[in-house]
Amino acid sequence: MTAAPNRVSLGALALLLCLALPAGLLSLFAQSTTGEQVDGADLIVAGRVASLQGIADPESTAVELAVSDVLFGTGHLRSLNVSVTGRAPVQVGDTVVALVTRRPAALLGVLQMRKNPRSLEWEIVSPVTGMLAQGLSDGGAANPIPLALFQQAVGLRKGVAPRAQHRGNGPAAEGAGIEPDVYEPNDTLATATNLTGLAPPSLLTGNPTLVTGLTLTPNDVDFFAFQVGALQVLHAETLSVTGLPAPDTLMGLFDSPAGNLLAHDDDGGEGNLSQLTVPIETTGTYAVAIESAPDLNLDFKGDEGTTTGHYNLALELEFGSYVWNQLDLIMGVSPDGTLIEDFIGFKEIGAQDLLNVGVPADAWAADFQAHLPSGLTHVYGGGGDQLTDPGFVNPLLPLSFKLASFEDGAGVNRRGQSDAASVLAFLPTGAPRGLEADFHYEMSVASKTLVGKIDLHSTPPINLKHLLFTRVTDVDLFGVGVDEFFWSFNPTSNMQAFAVDAATNVGNVVAPAQPFGNAAGDLQAAVVIKADTLAAGQSLLATTAFSYTKGFATDMLALNECVRLLRDVGIDTWVVAVDKDPVTGLYAAFGTGLGD
Repeated sequence: MTAAPNRVSLGALALLLCLALPAGLLSLFAQSTTGEQVDGADLIVAGRVASLQGIADPESTAVELAVSDVLFGTGHLRSLNVSVTGRAPVQVGDTVVALVTRRPAALLGVLQMRKNPRSLEWEIVSPVTGMLAQGLSDGGAANPIPLALFQQAVGLRKGVAPRAQHRGNGPAAEGAGIEPDVYEPNDTLATATNLTGLAPPSLLTGNPTLVTGLTLTPNDVDFFAFQVGALQVLHAETLSVTGLPAPDTLMGLFDSPAGNLLAHDDDGGEGNLSQLTVPIETTGTYAVAIESAPDLNLDFKGDEGTTTGHYNLALELEFGSYVWNQLDLIMGVSPDGTLIEDFIGFKEIGAQDLLNVGVPADAWAADFQAHLPSGLTHVYGGGGDQLTDPGFVNPLLPLSFKLASFEDGAGVNRRGQSDAASVLAFLPTGAPRGLEADFHYEMSVASKTLVGKIDLHSTPPINLKHLLFTRVTDVDLFGVGVDEFFWSFNPTSNMQAFAVDAATNVGNVVAPAQPFGNAAGDLQAAVVIKADTLAAGQSLLATTAFSYTKGFATDMLALNECVRLLRDVGIDTWVVAVDKDPVTGLYAAFGTGLGD
């Protein structure tokens, strides 16, 4: 290792620290060298300052660090809490190297870091003193020290081999028996192994691809490329191999050939393995990269990982059943690909479902009388139920189902569109007869409201009487259980919205006596569209919407905002569920409704 030239003294930054920091910190940071701090530290980490909390007596600061890499010491840390006498010389959001003692947990020193905009490598921009024997002197913003060089110098000063010289948690010999896999070389996006067997699913998910016999050896990265269609969801996961040592994997998803990192995960899988679930907006070539964690730069070069081992890679595509706003939320529609009303669900991108919206078999129903060649027949159909008239052998015949994408003015695909058409068919006549339902949903950029149109019309030449179309949505905010529901509808309108008990079958939904009110419990949101007579070819058109909002101090604030979002898109008949987030203590609301 060659020493970096021209690394001289503390300079102006030391003077600023002397002017800004209290006396207790001056002795800690100004009078001790970096080398002395390294000597006293039993843990050196790189990470981001997540929070600061001042303590009055004695005056000190509690510092929380989100740890991205352990440069020296043991343990696989995600966060670290240490204390500093007086005010800490850092701000929330700073990226730093922290030199720490564990007993007691205290901060000996801190060095600011930045990412080089050209090389994308992390480098230290604070002065480094007292480490001339290890090849480091000075630094500073004008002459920064690469983080990897600093880590090697720490290893030399501590009398341990630099991590770059071997892989694994123990000695270099630990990974000696692990050989490169048959897919090598595939260490870069340009040399990625092309997987041709990843097929789109036939309905929801299916046709999974399992790549076996994979290994991570020192400085190894495995890239696998494949084709994905627009509005599909990719599931990727590293799996352990029974009886063989598994590496601590880090996984990234790239678009190809551009090379943009779209998503990454460290320990989302089992143990230290990785797992990604990513909605794909546009058709194209994508690639997953697997390397040993950590990777402070997220450059997927494989030069920072600490383990080697054996693993398998599982890949699967989910049916494109999402209309999403990539900026904030995903809104799910029609997972069975037949009727869009079967499922409406919201989740935050990269998070768990906020609304555990079920897909009960009877999530929708149509009830009417039809004049057929044999006379007047009562027809009732619901999801999973046969119709009362034996001539209707399937409650729902899909005519079409399409998910498509929109592009904004800049050509960026940020909006979703979904269309479906279905019919209740009387098969003995040889042609679809009965009620035909057309659905169209759109979401605008940055919107939290999914807006749709429902067009119910009779297929010629049949007249429909006493039409009742019902949809029930199972709403559970923050887990199954009690939510508070509010509703409002005009009793003289042909459209109604209200809450019903979770055990109620959609064919038996009855509007409450009060057209406005509230109730608490394990309830569902019901919307009803009705007409006395629907002549042949006549349509009944309704606007519908689903909206979600969160982060309010009271349930009334969340309710009012959700209702406002619904009214803004023309919804005047609505039902809204409200619940308190058990983690943040703030309220969220989910609403749906109808409008003329």
